[in-house]
Amino acid sequence: MSKKKAAPQNTKEIEAFAAFDHRLNMLYATIKPTREEAQALMLRFNPAVDEESYTFRVYPIRVTIDLGKQHGMFVDDEKK
Repeated sequence: MSKKKAAPQNTKEIEAFAAFDHRLNMLYATIKPTREEAQALMLRFNPAVDEESYTFRVYPIRVTIDLGKQHGMFVDDEKK
């Protein structure tokens, strides 16, 4: 009995870094290729304020983009 080979997936993975707040909400504008760039961008747009604390951490992330799937919202555009 032969095994079926899995079809190659049409995906792309991006490894990057992003800042997350104390509730683990990702701050999407801080997605950058290096930890230092993500942290610098976070501090640029969210500077420290006296008597207020805003804790955040920069974590590595991996985003997978599925290039093979088309969602219903784009179907009409393809018909034109």
